[in-house]
Amino acid sequence: MQGALDDSGLDTTAVGAVMASANGNQVLDRMEALALGELFTAGGGVMPPVTAVKSHLGESGAGGVAQALAALGVLERGTVPPTVGGEANDAGGPKVHLVTGEALKPRERPR
Repeated sequence: MQGALDDSGLDTTAVGAVMASANGNQVLDRMEALALGELFTAGGGVMPPVTAVKSHLGESGAGGVAQALAALGVLERGTVPPTVGGEANDAGGPKVHLVTGEALKPRERPR
């Protein structure tokens, strides 16, 4: 993830939301939460809203396409869809800003 930011010339404050790959597997979800925590909260940074499209679909061959479409929906509608069945930090990793319940607005990019 840091490599992608480096390649783009952006930093973590430019990320308005994260479309996590979380699929409900506690080990993999925890690893993803740890990586997100390391990237976004190092040096006192703030975690953007995180959602997991796979919580709606489960693990499937269409997961990547669904995540891309959901990301486009975030850009179009200006809201991050909630994660189904997830509770913030239930994977035992660092605190992530997991969207549950109501959809949220993405974090605004500083100007």
